[in-house]
Amino acid sequence: MPPRWRPHAEFNLVSMARPSEVTAIQIRDFDKRNGDVRINKAGKHVGGEMKLGKPKSSRGIRTVTVPLETLERFDLDRPGEELLVHTSNDTPISAGYFYAKAWVPGIRRLRALADGNLEPFGPNAQWKRADPDYLLERFADAIASMRHKRLTPYTLRHTGISWKLQVGVPLLVVSRDAGHKSVNTTDARYGHNDRRASAAAAQVIANRLPRARAAMLRAPSTSPRPPNQQDIDDGLVLPRCRIGHLLEFHEIRCAGGIDSSAALTLRQRACAASISL
Repeated sequence: MPPRWRPHAEFNLVSMARPSEVTAIQIRDFDKRNGDVRINKAGKHVGGEMKLGKPKSSRGIRTVTVPLETLERFDLDRPGEELLVHTSNDTPISAGYFYAKAWVPGIRRLRALADGNLEPFGPNAQWKRADPDYLLERFADAIASMRHKRLTPYTLRHTGISWKLQVGVPLLVVSRDAGHKSVNTTDARYGHNDRRASAAAAQVIANRLPRARAAMLRAPSTSPRPPNQQDIDDGLVLPRCRIGHLLEFHEIRCAGGIDSSAALTLRQRACAASISL
């Protein structure tokens, strides 16, 4: 992709904004201190001209945070009414314009690399960036994987959403930042990327297991104190287990007795503990 378009493409990726929303972002929409970007408009074609209108839905009005490193690639010291990205004539860059001027040349070079055709990287093509042999060696797997995929500027948005889910960002947060009408939309389209979040949740439970086992399964002393009602409520009543024998329970003695629901709770917890043994 030509250097001029790279900050534009990077912003699409990290903000997860729709191409029409990026078209409408103005300098005043940024907080340069923390990377917050207010998305509350979208570019729309009206009478053959690009106009700024409302986003796709009410959830499309949102504030997202992008890396400060990305913002440093733009000149944000301009008047607030100016567009973040614009043509040389200061007119909005439509999704179609970005596709034709930035995206298509990049896709052509990608496919040329996959086919071993280095002509788009020769002197006649005025290629002045990374050596194509280096690109083939460094990104061989990615080039082969993307060769036959349908790639559009919208792919940048999809990739940003998928990356966040893959590193464990909660689905609700990603859905909100993406401006989806409902979290169900995010789950239906990208839920398969959320496995790492599920793994992290499982690890939280795993981290608690040693303490739970210590409380539930420690060996009783030679003269165990009879459990009381508070022990039952706290889940600290301990089953006495012997390998190869049925689980036996300590006798419960309380001055006021234990009602049937408390006894059932004790039995359920003791049985659960026996499974761990």
